Amino acid sequence: MKKIAIMPCNGVGRVVSTIIRESAYKIHSLRPDATILISSPDLAADNPDALLNAKKYPLIIIDGCKPRCGSNIVKTKGIKPVLEIYAPLVCADKKIPLSGETRVKLGVKGTWLAEAITEIAVQAIDDILSNKIPTIQENLPFKVYMDKEKMLSSL
Repeated sequence: MKKIAIMPCNGVGRVVSTIIRESAYKIHSLRPDATILISSPDLAADNPDALLNAKKYPLIIIDGCKPRCGSNIVKTKGIKPVLEIYAPLVCADKKIPLSGETRVKLGVKGTWLAEAITEIAVQAIDDILSNKIPTIQENLPFKVYMDKEKMLSSL
């Protein structure tokens, strides 16, 4: 079966990191046979399995904050993701304020953002696995990095 690799932000100390991890687990639970999760610390540390999977499968990065650590880790490894989802843009696009949310237990707003990110990623995964470029419209909060042929050839 075709697979898509998902690499979520693994930051600590920010509520958005917790939101991204929740979203990644939800994505994987909704598409368990079609996705593989990659740990950004494993990739940064050159873990052989993480490197192999990040290069073998089309890769979706979910970044949580401005440093965009996930995207930067991948870039330093010479890997081009097929998609980058940037949580602050999803938050702005969906008009979800995160004030009052905590890292320990997500409230309604944090859960809402995790669901919005999950929805975007699952739609993109379904599109890619159906041999289509992810359905995007102007101003959607993620970028397509590869052209269709290159993306599909990596499946």
